[in-house]
Amino acid sequence: MNPEHIRFLESWNSELLARAQQVRSLIGDRHWLTDGRHKETLLIDFINRRLHQQYGIGTGFVVTSGSSPSSSREIDILIHRRDSGTPWQTDTAITFIPPECFSAQIHVKSVARPAAVDDVLRSIHLTNTIVSPMLHGGIPWAGGYFFDEADYEYEKWTGFISKWYQRNREKLVPRETQNIVLCTLGGSMVFIRVESRARKIQIRVFKVGLLSTAIFIVDLNDALSGGIPYFATVASIISAKRFDHKRVELTGIK
Repeated sequence: MNPEHIRFLESWNSELLARAQQVRSLIGDRHWLTDGRHKETLLIDFINRRLHQQYGIGTGFVVTSGSSPSSSREIDILIHRRDSGTPWQTDTAITFIPPECFSAQIHVKSVARPAAVDDVLRSIHLTNTIVSPMLHGGIPWAGGYFFDEADYEYEKWTGFISKWYQRNREKLVPRETQNIVLCTLGGSMVFIRVESRARKIQIRVFKVGLLSTAIFIVDLNDALSGGIPYFATVASIISAKRFDHKRVELTGIK
């Protein structure tokens, strides 16, 4: 990949960080709810400017119908197809969509502490449990974005995530096959491949520096366009820079 293109993609991290720090410099940590909502809004706007036009984006819920309707927890960034099914409501600050419109979910956190990572994974798999019976294809792409500048060690990610799936294996949808991507502003990228039917979970952790936001968004767009997430465009970006990484595979998850 052209070095100029690499530098352009790296600027995405810098732009998001600068805009996030503007609010924090004005209000400090006195209004953390406002700070959190501001970060969600920033990321929604940032992704929306790079999203395929047939997709809508907002904060909201996936709501099922039928004799026993249910809904997901609030999803910080909910992406839906405009040309598939009929959304319940998309013209307010909160979006409500049926499962057939559901295309991707992203959960936003300020820091990548264990409790925050736990909440992201729990929310993703809870949504999968609700929407899976209503879907004919695979489980939609899911991600967690952390406005965290810290550089975490590989073992923090692989150790915690491995233990999480071992403790929460009952939360996996039986036919679930899914790609989950976790990203930090500090440069950590975690690719999780869940294959419930094969009872296998693959975890890959990369240290990608300032390219983390770009890789996150490219992988999302690859998934939405029907490509193979991670193994397509993202692989070319990663291979161009030869980033260090660590891989862990769990098998026999029952």
